[in-house]
Amino acid sequence: MTPYELLIHTVAFVIGSIAVGRAARLVVHDAYPPMQWLRDRWLVWTETDGKQSARDRHRWLTGWSPLLTCPFCFAPYAAAVDLAWYLVADGWWADAWWVVNVWAAVSYVAAMIVLRDEPPEE
Repeated sequence: MTPYELLIHTVAFVIGSIAVGRAARLVVHDAYPPMQWLRDRWLVWTETDGKQSARDRHRWLTGWSPLLTCPFCFAPYAAAVDLAWYLVADGWWADAWWVVNVWAAVSYVAAMIVLRDEPPEE
């Protein structure tokens, strides 16, 4: 591996790590209406109340309930998908990986900076 390739992979690791953090934040915590809807549907589909119901056909999913509500549960899967995309992408798919991941990473870092840059109340 050349020094240039090592640099590119290192930058991709940093950008991808921040982007996966942003994805986890979006899925697990954000108030973005489509994500709230998805979390609500996921919880209805995967949680059981101990009674026989139509949800019994999904009993194998009950252990997966925290997947969309716990960042430590969701992040490994998001990281696996992002890493696989990076490793197999070629051509415009590789460019798309960079665009999506840089956009997610920059938006996450910018939001953290703005959050800590609020002027004090007078």
